[in-house]
Amino acid sequence: DTVSLYLDITSSLPATAIVKLCYLDENNNLLFESKEFTVEAAEVDGDGRVLNPTIQNKEIGFNSNLAKEIMDTKNIAFEIGLKTKDDNSKLYIQTTDKLDITLSAYAKAKINLTTNTQE
Repeated sequence: DTVSLYLDITSSLPATAIVKLCYLDENNNLLFESKEFTVEAAEVDGDGRVLNPTIQNKEIGFNSNLAKEIMDTKNIAFEIGLKTKDDNSKLYIQTTDKLDITLSAYAKAKINLTTNTQE
């Protein structure tokens, strides 16, 4: 009936990330993609080095129209873009900068059971 994806996100990136999930079949063909969502930038010092990561949770719910497609998904890819404060801002990415996303799924379905009683 319904499927929900839960994302636990920790960003150690010095810029805001714009993220979209791409749902792929077994041949990596795009089935559909989610709407974009924003992951806030980590707290940085004056040199752009990350001081504290940001942590957020995101739930993406699907109604019964897309539940079957979600169950047919074999791979989920993340399309990620970085956004600076303005067009003239410099962005320095270091090897320690990262974006961690843990994905879990929850499905709710209706099951009809029939029982036979014999005496």
